[in-house]
Amino acid sequence: MEWKKLGVFTRFLIISLFLILPFYSSACVVMESPDTYRMMFFQARTGNSSPLQIFNYSPALYASYNPDPDGVDRVRNAKEWQAVTGNGVVLEDILAIQYETSPDSLQFAYSHNKLQAVFEDNSFIQYLLRPSSKLLLEYLLFSKQAEATETAWSEGFESWNSDANEMAVVKQKKLALLMIAKKRLSSVKDDFLKKRYAYQVCRLSYQLQRPTDVIATYERCFKKFNGNGLMNVWSSLFYAQSLNATKKKAKANYYYSLVFDNCDSKKLRAHQLFNSDEATFTAGLKLAKTAHEKAVMWVMRIINNPGPVLSSLKTISSLDPKSSYMTFLLAREINKLEDWICTPAFTAFSPAVSPQWNFSQAMAKNMKTDLEYLGSFMEFVKQQQQQARGELHQYLTLGLAHLCLINDNTKEGLDYLNAIGLSENSSIEIQKNIETAWVMAKTTDITDNVFKDQFVIYCHKLHRLAKSDNTINKTLYSLLLGVAGEYEKRFDFATAGLLTMKADQYKRRYDAAYAEDFSITADDNYQKIRYFDKCAGIGDVDNLIRLLSKTDKSDFEDYITEQPLGSVNLYRDLQGTLAFRQNDLKTAYSIFRKIDPAFWRTSYAYKDCLNEDPFVAKVLCKNRNFSYHFDKAKFVKRLLDLQDKTHKKTGVAENAILLGNAYFNCSYYGNSWMMVEYGWSRAEPEYHSPTDSLGYFNQFLAFKLPPVRVVPNPLKDDNYYNCKLAARYFHLAADDPKASNEQRAYALLMLHECNYLPWTITNYSWYDDKKPKYPAGKELREFYAHYADTKVYHDYKCPLLDAFIARK
Repeated sequence: MEWKKLGVFTRFLIISLFLILPFYSSACVVMESPDTYRMMFFQARTGNSSPLQIFNYSPALYASYNPDPDGVDRVRNAKEWQAVTGNGVVLEDILAIQYETSPDSLQFAYSHNKLQAVFEDNSFIQYLLRPSSKLLLEYLLFSKQAEATETAWSEGFESWNSDANEMAVVKQKKLALLMIAKKRLSSVKDDFLKKRYAYQVCRLSYQLQRPTDVIATYERCFKKFNGNGLMNVWSSLFYAQSLNATKKKAKANYYYSLVFDNCDSKKLRAHQLFNSDEATFTAGLKLAKTAHEKAVMWVMRIINNPGPVLSSLKTISSLDPKSSYMTFLLAREINKLEDWICTPAFTAFSPAVSPQWNFSQAMAKNMKTDLEYLGSFMEFVKQQQQQARGELHQYLTLGLAHLCLINDNTKEGLDYLNAIGLSENSSIEIQKNIETAWVMAKTTDITDNVFKDQFVIYCHKLHRLAKSDNTINKTLYSLLLGVAGEYEKRFDFATAGLLTMKADQYKRRYDAAYAEDFSITADDNYQKIRYFDKCAGIGDVDNLIRLLSKTDKSDFEDYITEQPLGSVNLYRDLQGTLAFRQNDLKTAYSIFRKIDPAFWRTSYAYKDCLNEDPFVAKVLCKNRNFSYHFDKAKFVKRLLDLQDKTHKKTGVAENAILLGNAYFNCSYYGNSWMMVEYGWSRAEPEYHSPTDSLGYFNQFLAFKLPPVRVVPNPLKDDNYYNCKLAARYFHLAADDPKASNEQRAYALLMLHECNYLPWTITNYSWYDDKKPKYPAGKELREFYAHYADTKVYHDYKCPLLDAFIARK
C-alpha cells in the first residue's frame, strides 16, 4: 500500500468571499477531526475569559487536562498560606513546594532530618521549620501523603497495569489517612488548619464512598458556602457530589453552580457533573438566592450546548445584565453560526458538532433556519451593543461586523468595522485586522500589489503572535484559505495552491497542540503537489514553475513560497501526468522529456511503483520483474509510435495488443498505475465506484470539488477503473482480419479481464457473504469455444471455467 499522507483541505471566505475545497486521497489518508476542518474565525475576547476557554466551540478543547491554564487557584492557595506565614515567605517558594516538589522527595528529606539543608533557599520551608510552625509543617507533610495516593507522583497511578491488589493497597492508605485527618480535625484549634483538615476529610471520605460523612463534615465545619475561602469551595465540590449520590440532585446542582462561579480549576468538573435535565434544573433554580446565582445556573446549562441558545441568553441577560459570562457566550454563538452556515454550504461536511448523522438531507432546511437564527441573534447583540460602553462596546461592534460578513453583508460589516476605534485589547485589534483583510479581499483587486503588500503585513504580524497564542494559527489557516479561494475565482491556481499549502502549515501547527503533528517533511512529496493534482491545469503548473524559479520575488511571493516545496522535476512530472490523463500524449511527451530519467528511479515512490515493463499486462504476468528502469518520456514516445503504426494499418493486432497492455497497466489493476494517479490502496474497491472519477473516499466522506473548471480526463475517468481505452485496443486486435489465433485469443482474454476486474469493484464487499456470480461475457465464451488449442489458452489456466460450463 502506497502512502499519500493527506488531510482534509478547506478554504473559506465568508459566503461569497470564501470557497472551501475538501481534498481526499486515492490511497491511505490521515483523517482529521471535525474540529480540524472547521474554520474558527472569531476569536476576539474581552474580560477574564481564560478559565472558560475549555468551553470554546471546539471538541478538541473540552475536557482539557488543564482547566485552569493561568493557575489562578494555585496562586489563591499559595496566598492563603502566605497570609498565615507572613509576607516574609516568598509566594514563589510556596508554589514550588506545593506544586513542583514530589511527596517522596519532601518526605525523604523530612525523615532524614534534611529539610534545612535540601531546602535552604526556600523561605517557606525555613518558616515551617520554626518550632512555632510545627502544626503547619505537620499538615503540609500530611497533604503530600494524601497527594501521593491520587496523583502522578504515585507509583502505578492510573496505570494500565493496575490490579485489584494495588487498588486495595491505595484504599488502605486512604483509610489510614482519613483516620488521621479526622483525629486532627477534632483537636486542632487554628481555623486555617481546621478548614484544611476538613477539606481532606471531605475528599478522602468521598473517595472512599462515604457521602454521608462528607455531608456531615461539610455542614459542621463550613456551615455555608463561602466563595472567598478556597478550602470551602474545593470542599463544596465533594459536598455537591455527595448530595447527588444521596439523591439530592437539585441541591447538588445549586452547589455545582457555586463552585463553577467561584473556582477556575473546578469549573470543568462542576460542569461535567451538573444535571441538565429539566426537572432537576428547575428545582435547583428555586434554591438560588440571587438573580446572579440563577444566571450562573443558566450559564452552566448552555455553555457546552452545540445548539442554538438565544432564548437562554436572553434569560441570562434579564437576570444579570452585567454577567461576566455573556461576552464568552456570544463569541461561542458566533462560532456556531460560522460552522452551521459555512461548513455545510461549501465543504459538503456537516457542522463540526452535529446531532444529525445524515446531515445532507436536512442541510437545505437547516440553512434557511440558521440564516433566520443569525438575524434574530444579531438583533440581540445589537441590543447588548447599544447599552455597552468602552471596550465592551468595541467588542460587540466587532461581533456585529463579523456576523454581517457571515451573512455576506459586506457594506454593513465595513460600517461596523469603521466605527471601532483603537482598542487597548490586543485580541480586538487582531480580530479587527483580520476582518479588514477579509473585506479587502472581497472588495479590492487581490492581484494588485497594494493588497498583496498589506496582506503580507497582516500575515507576518499574526505569525509572530501565533508563537505565543496557538489559536492564531487557526486564524491564519482561515485567512489564507479564504484568500486562496479568491485567487481560484480568478483562475490563478498557482497562487491559490501556494496559499492553500501555506494555510495547511498553520493548521498543522494548531493541531499539534492537541494531537500528533503531521507536518510536511522533505519526504512528503505528495503534500507538495496535492492541491495542484486536484485543481490545477497544465498551464497553471507552468505558472507555478515560473514563480518558483524567480530570483526577484516580491514580499508576497516570498511569503507564499516560504514553505516546504517540491523540486521543479516533481512539478514537471505532475504537469506531464495531467497531460497524460487527458490522453494528450504529445504534450505529455514534450514535458516528460525535460526530466532526467534518473528522477523516476530515485525520487518519491516512483522507484517502487514504476519498476515493471508497462507493455506486459500485469494480470497475466507469471514471473514479474521489478528491475525495469521506467522512463515516462520513452514510454509515452513508444505509445505515440504504436498509435501511429495502428493508424497506418501496420501490424495492427500486434501493436494494438501492446497499446492495450500499456493502457491496462495504466489502470488501477496494472503495474503502471502511477502514470495516472499518485496513490493506490487495496481498500479502494470497498469505497470506490468505477463510475465515480472523483477519487478514493469520495463516496465515504461525501466530499465534492467545486465546478471551477471542467477538464476531460479520459485516461482517468474512462480507463483507470473501467479499462475502456485498453478494451478499445484489444477489440481492435481481436477484430483485425490479419490477427493470428494466438493474438486473437490473447485479445479476447484481456477483454474478459477488462470487463471482469471493474465488475469486481462494483460488486465487491468485505462484509457480504452472498456475493453475486460474474456473468461470463461473449469474449470469454468465444475464447473457450474457439481457442482451446492455443498456447494462450493453455498458459493462462482457463479463467472462470466453472462459470462458463454452468451457463453453456
